[in-house]
Formats: sequence, structure tokens, C-alpha cells
Amino acid sequence: MGHRTLAACRGGCIRVALVLGLAGLGGIAVGSGGKAEGDDLLFMSNRSENRFEYYRMSADGRNVRRVLAERREVESMRWSPDGASVLYAAARPGEHQNLYLTSTLDGKTRQLTHDKMPCMDAVWAPDGKSIAFVSLRGGVRRIYLLDLVDGRERRLTQSERDDEFGPRFSPDGRSVAYLAATDKLAARVAVADVAAGKGGLVSQVTERSIETQPAWSPDGTRLLFSTKKGEGSQLVLMQADGSARKALTTTEARNSQAQWSPDGSQILFLSVPGNSARQSLFLMNADGTGVRKLHGGSNDVMDAAWSSDGRSVYFVEHLPTGGQVFGLDLSGGEPRRLSGGEGFDVNVQVCCSKPPARLLSSR
Repeated sequence: MGHRTLAACRGGCIRVALVLGLAGLGGIAVGSGGKAEGDDLLFMSNRSENRFEYYRMSADGRNVRRVLAERREVESMRWSPDGASVLYAAARPGEHQNLYLTSTLDGKTRQLTHDKMPCMDAVWAPDGKSIAFVSLRGGVRRIYLLDLVDGRERRLTQSERDDEFGPRFSPDGRSVAYLAATDKLAARVAVADVAAGKGGLVSQVTERSIETQPAWSPDGTRLLFSTKKGEGSQLVLMQADGSARKALTTTEARNSQAQWSPDGSQILFLSVPGNSARQSLFLMNADGTGVRKLHGGSNDVMDAAWSSDGRSVYFVEHLPTGGQVFGLDLSGGEPRRLSGGEGFDVNVQVCCSKPPARLLSSR
């Protein structure tokens, strides 16, 4: 389930453990938050049979429906750039986790990998014609590229020593940022040229710390990530070649899951201040100035996502009754609860600004 581990107690209790930061059928609209026209939300929920599945709903909390007709738990679901299909990892009975592609128009499912070791963390290229993913073939995580048109597959790099994971395409699709680690060096940010098939570390930090999955700026020139050292973790910004490295936060907080606004001017992130036991939602300018708390206090905020127009944010708050999705208009006002308490909701994403004609399941 992305960067968080979620376990459900069959007796009704649910435990959620955050790891660095990414539903009964037919939901109830509890409120309406600010929404970008055409945005839908994708989220995972156990609201049916205590089975964690992906659901989609309008950004005002209405029209909740399960994404896949087949009843199964899946991980890391991502909508295609054109909104016509979903990419996800799933394990059929007696098999390892592999990658699947399902059309949201006709329900046809295509199995993309047939590995004897787990495949995971699949991401779309911006043009929707290929994907990058991680496989444990050979017992070590490697990143592979798969052309969805001709079916050809190849490794992203030729490194023989690096443990590679967390791929993310640049906005132009020419590069992939990822994490690389060795037995002597913890996770560090690396970048590979897709056409050349060559990559390597761009982060040259040698101190004992761990870097997290990088996020490309909308213009493709910078990388944003967090670095964990001791009990704290700080947000770091640098050029895609590793130069001009700058720490955006300096407090003794645990900062994570940083995301660029659509126009690249602001950064949304989660933080547990040094004097707090709860994780809250914060916003700051892209240069690290103007930090302000958006929401949090008595409950943990677990996930967050920008609306496509950058005017609103969506997040999951861990209420005593379970995780629920909220919307918040950045121009003012209180958060609006969007999910109605039918289950434990997590991993909210904004998807499908150009939605397909219909979904596979309306229930």
C-alpha cells in the first residue's frame, strides 16, 4: 500500500503504521470540499467484507464506486495518464505478486509480468506508453522498463551492485529518478537516462542518513525528498544533477511525503514536530519560506494530495473510528469530511481529470 503498512484486525480493530512516506459499497457524502472541475479521488478502503480494495469518488464525496469488478486486494494502483486504464500489483492464489493492467472501459485485464518473485511500485511514463517497475528477480530489487505497445522489457540501468527501488519518471519522460543502496551505503537519490540506460547516484552525501523517494518539480529541473538522520527527517531540494542541494526544514521534526503544487510554487508535506506525537499537514513556499500548518492536532494526518488546479488539498485523517477522507479549500474555510465512515480509508490520490465514460463497477 505504497509507503505505509496497514494491518486489519479481523475482530474490528485496525492498526496503521506509517513508514516514511502513498469502503461498504456506495458511499455517503458527508460534506463537499473545494474541488477542481473534473477531478476524482482514488483511495483504498476496507468498507466491503474487511477487504482492502480501491475505490473512486467525486471530489465532493459523492458517487463512490469500486474500481475493479474482480474482488481482490491490490496494491499501488495508479490511473493511466488518459484515464482509460489502471495499473496495479496483485497476487493471485498460489502465485507471487505481479503487475496487471485493467481497462476501465470494457473491464479487460492484461497480466503484464509473470515473475516468480514479487513485482511492485509500477509507475506510468507521462505518455502512457510504458511503465517502470521494481522486481525482486535474482533476490535484489531492480528497476525495469516495459513498453506497453510492443511488450519489450529491459532493465533501467546495468548496475550490478545497487539495490534499486522507488522509480519516478521526469515530466518529459526522458529520465527516471529512483533510490539506490548498497551494503555500505543506505538509500540515496539516483537518476537514470531512459534512452541511454545509464544511471547513478546524484546525491553525494556520505553521512549516515537515509534518503526517501524523490519527487520531480513540474518543470523537471529539481528533485524534492526527505532525508532521515537519527530521530528527525528533513526536506531537501536539489537540482536533478545533485547540485545546489538545500535543506528546506531545519527543525527536530519528522518531515515526509513532500509534494509539489501543480505550478511548482508550493510544497505540501506531513510533519511530526519534535514536541508532538501526532502527524499534521503543512504547506510552505518552494524555497522553504512561509511554513504554515493546514490541519492536525488531536489525530494523525496520514496522506495528502493536491487538487489538479492547486486550489484545494485532500487528506486522510485517522479518526478514532478509522481513516476518513477530507477536503480543504486553501482560500479559507474548515476541512470538509468526504467519506462517511463506512470503513477505514487510506492512500488518497487525485486521479482522472479526464475520466473515462464509465467505471467497471457501480457498486
